[in-house]
Amino acid sequence: MGYYCKQIWSGHNDWRDAFRHALWSAVMSRDVGQSWSKLYGDAHETAPHQPKAEKDMDLYNNAKGRALTSLGSDVSNTYLANKCKSLIDTHKLKRLVPRPGWTP
Repeated sequence: MGYYCKQIWSGHNDWRDAFRHALWSAVMSRDVGQSWSKLYGDAHETAPHQPKAEKDMDLYNNAKGRALTSLGSDVSNTYLANKCKSLIDTHKLKRLVPRPGWTP
């Protein structure tokens, strides 16, 4: 089961990656506020050898996730996950590579 789950969720630069970034940022915005969420999200993208296109994609998807909620919002993780999925379905999150699997 663990290997199967890793294969499903371990996308790199695809819709799964975009979903993870948006959801992580949305949850952080709800739990610690948008300013801290931006600070942590931006810091996460400071790897010295990360390609610029990849960094730009991740920062964009983080911003889309932060915009879904704010500190103290009474929304569940499931609600936020559904909102992130909706962003994918309407092509409002960025990806760099198409891969088989969860791709609208």
